[in-house]
Amino acid sequence: ASYVARDDKKSTERVESLRVVTILLSNICDTPSSAKFRRINASNAKISRAVLTPPGGEALLGACGFRRDGENIELPLSVTDDEASARAKACLQALDAACEQEGVPLMLSALHPHVHGARACCFVPNDGLQASAPSSCLIVAGALDNVVRAWTTWPRSEEPGYVLEGHEGARGVNGVIAVCSLGGGRIATGGRDGKARA
Repeated sequence: ASYVARDDKKSTERVESLRVVTILLSNICDTPSSAKFRRINASNAKISRAVLTPPGGEALLGACGFRRDGENIELPLSVTDDEASARAKACLQALDAACEQEGVPLMLSALHPHVHGARACCFVPNDGLQASAPSSCLIVAGALDNVVRAWTTWPRSEEPGYVLEGHEGARGVNGVIAVCSLGGGRIATGGRDGKARA
């Protein structure tokens, strides 16, 4: 984890490495039984560049139980779903700790560890959102379960203050893939169902 987060790479390369590793591990945390998440194509250019080439990337996957099998890196069937999820969560926590030590902003998974496969997030300034708490803003995340969750920055809580539903699965895929602030405490979201909601 320390090698992945360390500061001897270009900033853009490190951010991309952290982003891709976090997605791979979060997928296992959330859906450890999925065959597509338990197998990583080692010949994929993006995976190779962001995860396998940088020092520590493949070792971090190995700590989760992944093993090389030809062109793929796989979680063997001997690693149960519960064990895979627990290992991935532990690796994410180690990565967050390494990021903090290296001065990299913490991953969203550190602040809100129960975020369900977050795919998009934004910061919503308090433009009259809560008159009683003028310092409170929102962190909003759209996730693979088609739900948008929002947390107030103050008081801080692991439980979302707002849960917004409305997107749905379409053509076998799920997920809220875009969120943005419209001002005045309002947000807009876009989902894989082809719908935009505000």
